[in-house]
Amino acid sequence: MIKKQYQSIKVKKFDISEHSRIEEFIDDVVLELGGLDVLINNAGTNVDNLSLRMKEEEWKKVIDINLTSTFLLTKHAIKKMLRNKFGRVVNITSVVGHTGN
Repeated sequence: MIKKQYQSIKVKKFDISEHSRIEEFIDDVVLELGGLDVLINNAGTNVDNLSLRMKEEEWKKVIDINLTSTFLLTKHAIKKMLRNKFGRVVNITSVVGHTGN
């Protein structure tokens, strides 16, 4: 639907759990597209479990993907946006933020 209205929009998929590749990913996007106007952070994970039963490793994975990945992507994207003196970052969260799990 969005591509019909905006012919020049590009969507890039990336495994955000690969933190060591995030800066390279942003650089590749800028190189391919000639800049970066908008970053939409729309990825997340959850462990369908009560907090009392959640293992520490599961908790770390959720935090790593939902928070650390968003931070790192935003950090590297903003560097490029500041050079162009324009940019927007949209962070989309889960309904779990309102209802709990």
